[in-house]
Amino acid sequence: MYVHGSLLMKLEKMVLPSVLRARALRLAHRGHPGMSTMKNFLRQGLWWPGMDRQVEDFVRSCPECQLVTSVSRPLPITMTELPKNPWDYVSMDFSTASDVCSWKALVLTDNYSRFLVALPMDKTDTDAVKKALQRVFNTYYLPKTMKADNGPPFNSTELKTWLQNEWGVKLIHSTPLNPTENGLVERSMQGINKISAIARLGKKNWKDALADYVAAYNSWPHHVTKIPPAELMFGRTVRSLLPDIRTDSQQIMDEELRDRDQAAKFKRNAKEDVRRKASELNIKVGDIVLVSQPKRDKTDTQYKNAFHEVIKITGAGRVTIKDLTTQKVYERNVKFLKKFVEPQMILGEEEDLGSQVSQDV
Repeated sequence: MYVHGSLLMKLEKMVLPSVLRARALRLAHRGHPGMSTMKNFLRQGLWWPGMDRQVEDFVRSCPECQLVTSVSRPLPITMTELPKNPWDYVSMDFSTASDVCSWKALVLTDNYSRFLVALPMDKTDTDAVKKALQRVFNTYYLPKTMKADNGPPFNSTELKTWLQNEWGVKLIHSTPLNPTENGLVERSMQGINKISAIARLGKKNWKDALADYVAAYNSWPHHVTKIPPAELMFGRTVRSLLPDIRTDSQQIMDEELRDRDQAAKFKRNAKEDVRRKASELNIKVGDIVLVSQPKRDKTDTQYKNAFHEVIKITGAGRVTIKDLTTQKVYERNVKFLKKFVEPQMILGEEEDLGSQVSQDV
């Protein structure tokens, strides 16, 4: 460092007094540049100790920037345990194979055996789903738990009450806007969509093509369990059109199945966590967070212009939050949340402008 006239200099850059640093940061953040741009702008002619860290804190705590930038990352995938028995825990969803042809199906997947059931549906209202599920229950008997997303009619109180009171089946829902939480049945849709496209290409009857695909799928060894879903579902080797001497063999041990399931999930999860840049949860109960919102216009902010408080955190990244403006309580997956950073006080700042901006926002 050296003195040039009345200025303290360092490598041809002015060492800014502490009383002026807050003002310099506000001026450099006009137009809301990112951290790198703001650092480079200040470095052109200014320097002070800890300048880079103060720039990072200033940008990170800017209320407007927090509303429009997305930095949240998904949680690492958690290992899920297999249900104790086949058909104990069943996931369900709708497959819209073709909007043009109005091809829709109610799809159910057993989480233990991966056994697939797909019923063509002309309607998708609550009454139609109840009739379809009744046929399923009369054929395969009753599961203990069913899981669905939050779309209609799965979110209706009527369906949940009917399942519980009439059949003793518990209906649970995945976190809103998070289809990966019901991933097993979501993956079943890929094959259904493929066979539907082939049926339309060949001008075949879609319902027949769907039934043939489901029967074939349940007879193929699953890529995780290495066992056909029908064999695990019914506890015996299922005969198909091809000869198979295993019809006289004993059912595979349950312990071996569970080992394969856990090994496959561990390998897949580790790979997916790297690809998705997953990070551990940095939100806790009591934190103030911003909630992601769908963008209908280019000028819409990435996050809602409202503060929310974290009320409860459960497994798989499910977070219960409360809107501090409306007092409404609802659930979101953690990847749709971002912890709000309070504007930082800069040494020498005469008034807490950051808090004022936060209140305005």
